[in-house]
Amino acid sequence: WDVGGTYTQTEVCPACGGARLRPEYLAVTLAGASIYQLSEMPLVDLLDVLHTVDTAGFADHPALDSLTICVRRLRFLLQVGLGYLNLNRVTATLSAGEAQRIKLAGLLGSQLTALTVLLDEPSRGMHPSEVEALLAALTELRDAGNTVIVVEHDPLFMHSADYLIDMGPGAGVLGGDIVAQGTPEQVQQADTVTAQWLRGERQVILPSSRRTPRRWMTIHGARANNLRGELVRVPLGTLTGVCGVSGSGKSTLMLDTLGRVLVPKKQTTSVAYEPVDPGEHDRITGAPSRAILLDQSRQGISSPLAYLELLKPLITLYAESEDALALGIGEKTLAEPCSVCKGHGSTRIEMGFLPDVHVPCDACQGSGYAPEAWGVRLRGAALPELNELTVDEVYTLFGDVESLARPLKLARAVGLGYLVMCQPGYSLSSGEAQRLKIVGELCRKTTQETLYILDEPTVGQSLEDIRQLVMVLQRLVDDGHTVIVIEHHPHVLAMCDWLIELGPGGGPAGGQVIAAGTPEEVARGNTPTALYLRRILEET
Repeated sequence: WDVGGTYTQTEVCPACGGARLRPEYLAVTLAGASIYQLSEMPLVDLLDVLHTVDTAGFADHPALDSLTICVRRLRFLLQVGLGYLNLNRVTATLSAGEAQRIKLAGLLGSQLTALTVLLDEPSRGMHPSEVEALLAALTELRDAGNTVIVVEHDPLFMHSADYLIDMGPGAGVLGGDIVAQGTPEQVQQADTVTAQWLRGERQVILPSSRRTPRRWMTIHGARANNLRGELVRVPLGTLTGVCGVSGSGKSTLMLDTLGRVLVPKKQTTSVAYEPVDPGEHDRITGAPSRAILLDQSRQGISSPLAYLELLKPLITLYAESEDALALGIGEKTLAEPCSVCKGHGSTRIEMGFLPDVHVPCDACQGSGYAPEAWGVRLRGAALPELNELTVDEVYTLFGDVESLARPLKLARAVGLGYLVMCQPGYSLSSGEAQRLKIVGELCRKTTQETLYILDEPTVGQSLEDIRQLVMVLQRLVDDGHTVIVIEHHPHVLAMCDWLIELGPGGGPAGGQVIAAGTPEEVARGNTPTALYLRRILEET
């Protein structure tokens, strides 16, 4: 009950030294290293070891085929920026993008053909330089006789596809149609938002001038993981982008060190519920008194309606309607839950030895409201019916009501207009959850200077959605706050006031600040990000 917590401790096994293998297995070595030692090496070092293996005299040996496959897969993992991982890395600690690339590496070298490979945003969490290597691997799979279907927003994938299918025209209930399909050249001729981006008619909106830092926050001696203990200065009162290749130390610096100091996170198996310690560092100076980590977790989100605190003003609005006054129904009656399901909208049926089944409540039609609420209609809709409407639809009905207009308008501005008002929080994607949190912060309109930290907020978004999202983040900065985004997307980086690039590589080869300055200053350098940033700045 307290594994890894306050009252218990874990010790390394004295017999195997933590290797989990018997001595006779550890006695077998390759290039002087046991299988445990090889598994603990970063993949980049493991590949170097395999290159030193003497294969003379093993021309027909089955082990030679295994060595060839290992080298091929390791080389791919290095090309897509995963050279900092090791073979003993626990799967649960991998990001979704890392896990997907590892699965793809398993396909390479398998020599299987006639497969249909379906990938959902394989480029997420990848630096642009690594996306090209990923695309080359997918092309190799296709050339081997397989069909590769990719759900992507990256322009490089769109231009490189053999066949392109554009869904739309909008999102949610406004989407679901194929608005264009064909070769990339054919899709570019269509009258769609995607086509306009591919033709270059739509561009990112660069600020007329970069903001001048109000003052500086300084991270002294950060040494967690691969960080080198350098002094890192972060400008306040700006939109700052933190970039770099995969494994360069971005998350370690901004989330594990800065984030855990300013936003203590309670996350432990211990019943004592102690906060997780921040990454090793000396001190942080000049930080704002308030900091918010707008992560991609769904924790605390039951539905858009509840999270944006729209229910109370809606009940007040309906209680003041003509129907409510005529029926003598007040706010208290409208807020009462269904007496059968207690407001849950569903009832539980016990199935004995089988899992319980939840079915919609017949008494309230699954809405969770008392019967009286159905009798009050305003602008053609009863209060319970709003549960099944989208943010866009509710805005159409009540966009002129001051207490409702701001959160609804902001939700639409970050591309969430398609969400259903009572959509369960667990059904939201990580990107949707993060954008909903951004809207919640904008609605609060706090006057206290705040630092917001976001980890890849553009995951799962099209170029049009990204442009809208960054405009919303700019609004936070205009209100006097500081926004830090950990990002790979060159379009987002081009719209920032200040950039901090870590690198030059991943894992042991990273952890250094290799560039810092405005996007124009970073683009003039010779770093992994500079080339792609320079292209965006030249196009706009």
